[in-house]
This record gives sequence, C-alpha cells and structure tokens, in this order.
Amino acid sequence: MPFARDGYELAPNSLHYDGPRAPHSLLQSRLRTSAAILIATLLCASLARLWLVEGTLYAELAALRAEAAVALRATDSSAATLASAGLRRGSLRTVVGGRILGPQYHSKGCSSTEFLAAVADIQVDPDGASRNPPTDATYSLSSFDFSFRLPHCPQPHIFTRLEACDLLENGFGGVLLRGDSLMRHLTNALFLILRDRPDGAVQDPEARQVCWGDRLFDDKKDCRKVALFDTQDLLLDGEPVCNGKVWLRYEQLPCPVEPSRYVPTYLDWRDQMPPSRSGLSPAIIQSFGLHCHFLPFIPRFGIFKPLFAHAATAFPRPLLLWIGINAPGLNKPPQYLKEQGGDQVLRYNQIIAEELDGMQTSSETAAEGKMAVLETYGMTDGAKSFDGTHYMWNVNMEKAQLLLNYLDLLWGEVRDAGGLWNRTQLCPLGKGNYQCSFGD
Repeated sequence: MPFARDGYELAPNSLHYDGPRAPHSLLQSRLRTSAAILIATLLCASLARLWLVEGTLYAELAALRAEAAVALRATDSSAATLASAGLRRGSLRTVVGGRILGPQYHSKGCSSTEFLAAVADIQVDPDGASRNPPTDATYSLSSFDFSFRLPHCPQPHIFTRLEACDLLENGFGGVLLRGDSLMRHLTNALFLILRDRPDGAVQDPEARQVCWGDRLFDDKKDCRKVALFDTQDLLLDGEPVCNGKVWLRYEQLPCPVEPSRYVPTYLDWRDQMPPSRSGLSPAIIQSFGLHCHFLPFIPRFGIFKPLFAHAATAFPRPLLLWIGINAPGLNKPPQYLKEQGGDQVLRYNQIIAEELDGMQTSSETAAEGKMAVLETYGMTDGAKSFDGTHYMWNVNMEKAQLLLNYLDLLWGEVRDAGGLWNRTQLCPLGKGNYQCSFGD
C-alpha cells in the first residue's frame, strides 16, 4: 500500500500518482474537449439566467422598498396629522356617517379649533348687510352673503340646500339645539336653508304671508307661535324636510333649572330615531344666559355636569357645542343694560369658556367629544337689531352657515381619526338587502 510523504496512507487506486501515465488516445482527447466546451456553455447560460433572475429580483425588491417608504411616509403623515389635532384612534368614541357630496370646508386650510378662533375675532364690515340691510332684499338663499371677512381662515362656504341636507342627514345622528330665543332664531335660519325658501321656517299658509325675511325674526310678529322646531313634525308630512331623513330639533329652554332632566329628554328624542341615525354621534348645541341672569352655576350644574357624565361612557359619544351670547344692540333698552350690557356679556362669555376649560380634559379635542365654543359677539357687534337683543335675517343666516361650516370641519376630523361608519358601503342607497333590513 503506497504512503504519502507525510506518512498518511493513500487511498487504494489502480493508478500510481507518482508513476508514469499512459498516453490518451485521440478519441478520448476529443471527447474530453467537447465535454469541456459543453460544460462551459451550460455554465455560462446558467450564470446568464441567474444574472437575469437576480436583476429582476433586485428590481422587484427596490420597487417594494419604494412602496414601503411611501406607505411609511403616508402613515407618518397621518399619525402627525392626528397628533397635531390631539386625536387618538384607540380612544375615539365619536362616529360619523358616510356622505354623498363629501366635505365642503374641511381641508380648506383651517382646523375646527382654528375656525372657532377666527370666528371669535370677526369684525363686521362697515358696509356689511347685517349693519345696512338692503331695502330690496329677496331673502333667498342664493342672495345671501356674509357681512365680514373671516380672519386667519378661508372665507366660510355658503351651503346650498342639497349640501346642508347631505351633511345633516348622512353625517350625524341628529342635531339638537337648546336654549332661548337666540337659539330659536338660529333654528329658524337652519329651516330656511334646509328648505331653501324665505318662508321655510313656518308651514301654516296664513303665517307664511307674515313670517318670512326679517319679519320672521321680529318677535313682535309672534312668529315663534307658528314656527317649525322639529324636522319630524307631522305638519311636514306633505313636504318633508330633506326627504324626511334629517333629525333636527329645537327645545325651548330659557334657563336649564332641572339638571336631572337635561340628559333624559335628549335620550327620549334619540330613542325615536331609526338605527341608521342613532348609531351616529349627535350634535348637541346649546346657549343660555339672558334668562338666567348670567349666573355661571346654572349651566355648570344644569348642563355641563349631567351632559359630561353621560358623555363619559356613551357610545356613540355626542359632539358638543356651546354658542356664546350676542353683543347687545345699540338700541338695547336702558333698564337691561346694567345686567345685559356689553361688558357683562363679555364677562359671562369668558367665565363660561374658563368653566369649560376647567371641567374638561385639556388633551381632548372637539372631534373626540369635548365641548367647544362658538362665539357670536364680534359678528353681531354693530349689526342692526330689532330690540337690542334679537337680530335680523342676515345675522341669523350667518350664524346658521357658520354652524354648518363648523359641523363640516368636525365631520372631517372625526372621519380622519378613524370614526367613519360608512353604512352605504354595506347598504347602498336604493338597494335593499337582508343586512340592512333594520330600516332607515
């Protein structure tokens, strides 16, 4: 057995590596040459295919990486938007519905918070219609315009009937307005928009001859006795507001002196709604003060405490808004100025704002259910008034349009935070199926 020089035994073989080798024949030489060429060709082809596959894989991997980067940036952008608004997806209990026409003012440049701050800084133009009502006014929705330029934000959108119906019908689980005559006039103006008629806030044929335009808001005309306060009123069966699917109600409540009733009466109204409406967050809008001697403990115990206690566990959580008190008109009777003068109104508005700040979590937003404040002092300061308290058609239409713009912003912010319940994806309008058999 042969051994290697280092002492290890070599494997048995018939050939001796160190011995002379027999010469190859010509045939063997050619076969080996051909085999080598074939192997080289196959190897080159395999390498080429591998290079192509590898190149494709690299291209696909690069594309995936690019898509991932875009998705990451989008996620970061969405998260940054929510963070800047103070919204937290996991804690959101407000819900809005899918709309047909989409938002009209949302994403135009201001958030709901910035919008309310801009409204608080409004100053009426010297030649604005609220200061100088035109003598040839038609009081039609198409003739309406604001008496001011909104500071710091784009000019508010003027909602048409169809746009307002879409927002209130599909976006929210009803709109409840509560308060004194100032809130009643706001409700009147909303009816004018939703019906697109100068006499749209009344139904009685005789009352329509008197209660339209400026005269609708002159309480000496007693239009309050015939005005419509509920879009579900049986008087409207023949002419339903927005096809009868908007749930808007005004509750005359000069001073909320029964705290234990504030939430139950709201829940009674909600219980009348079909599931398609009661499953969405309602907007609850209130304003009190003139009939409560501007005593801040009245709204504190009569409204805020019971409403916040309910909202703390409610699902869907209501969207809450307080509307500040008007500026007193230049013709305010002297006997009322001591209690309802400009300084007194401003002081009360400030106290209520501070009350709300102290009673609510600072990190919460209006889109999460925090009660926000829409101030009306600036937009009424210097406007023409009937009696120093109540204002004319243009002011009340401005209030109604500002409210619709705010609700449009709020709807968009709840949607962006993940609170969109788009039932129409499951139940397309006009198409019935068993999942949607619980009714509208």
